Amino acid sequence: MPEGFSYCRCPQCGRSNRVDQQQAAARRPLCGHCGALLAAATRQAPPLLVLLGVLVLALPASQWAMPYVGRTASLWVAVMLAWLVLRYYRASFDAGWKVMLAMFGVSVCLLLYDRSPEAGALQMANMTTPLSGVAGPLRGDPHRDYLAAVDARDPEINVLASRLVKGCAVRDQACEADSIARFVADRIDYRNDPDGGRDYIKPPRQTLAATAGDCEDKTILAVSLLETLGIRSVMVFEPGHVYPMACFEQTPEALRGKAGRQIAGAGNCFALEPTAKNSGLGVEKDTGRIEATYLVKGGQRLD
Repeated sequence: MPEGFSYCRCPQCGRSNRVDQQQAAARRPLCGHCGALLAAATRQAPPLLVLLGVLVLALPASQWAMPYVGRTASLWVAVMLAWLVLRYYRASFDAGWKVMLAMFGVSVCLLLYDRSPEAGALQMANMTTPLSGVAGPLRGDPHRDYLAAVDARDPEINVLASRLVKGCAVRDQACEADSIARFVADRIDYRNDPDGGRDYIKPPRQTLAATAGDCEDKTILAVSLLETLGIRSVMVFEPGHVYPMACFEQTPEALRGKAGRQIAGAGNCFALEPTAKNSGLGVEKDTGRIEATYLVKGGQRLD
């Protein structure tokens, strides 16, 4: 837009008017469509500035994107929002709403690529940001790679979990969590990742297909099975190791006397050791070795 001009929306008909700022300073302009008096004219941000704001704000905003959003649906939503921003830049939304809509779309795209390393070209896991200490860990936190691999909405995971807990009474979450713990410990073999490079993080379905994985893969499978049944779970990270915990609002009767830990924001949590055969729920752990603890649903850091 040429210098000295601005856009002003009519309060009566809602149409956008191009206003000469010098003339508007001398007398209040009228709407060219309905003749109503216009309020003070304001300049809209140039498209390049809007896009720059989207890129700057989208990176830290991606940490709050929903962890269980379907990839295909979210990608279509992001594309549609981007199209709306470009198509109706002058005609509909004001600059602030356009920035927020586009920021949400880009954030979803970043999350999808980060959740699917085998398919994406954007690897945001190692990105650092000066805002990381303001609102909790952002995408630069390496632990979030493992949280992002959890998939509690996979139909195969849901069917398997339902089959594993058939012998438990209705709403006996302690029995359900113990059944899942024993399945992951006994039926999924421990196998190290190939030497060299970063950890190869497998989604739960791939671990099931291979019937093998390292501690991270088995933990991802365990919490996916717990979450698909509605059992709150956390991931606990130690140096070179990770294990899951199943959490309850009240300590179940079957778990009284077993090793547990009260975690603020999660409840009464009981560990399972995915790499130890014949181990169920309530394994005793050394809390002095813990580096970080995360609530799986939402990704909130609890320590």
